Amino acid sequence: MGDQRQTPQRRRMEPDARRAEILVVARRLFGANGYTAVSTSDIAAEAGVARALINHYFGGSGSSTSKWCGR
Repeated sequence: MGDQRQTPQRRRMEPDARRAEILVVARRLFGANGYTAVSTSDIAAEAGVARALINHYFGGSGSSTSKWCGR
């Protein structure tokens, strides 16, 4: 038989809820590793979303800390 790997099931969320979930993940990673050591790819992988969604909500990797802190 062929390869039967399953892709992770993504769940549909309202934009505000998804953004809040991403912020929780980002803050946890920043706390554990420091702001400069965490990439948008790290956040996306940990949150289970595409990196493009991170960029959509928060801008590219050069985003200011205030966007991630919700200020």
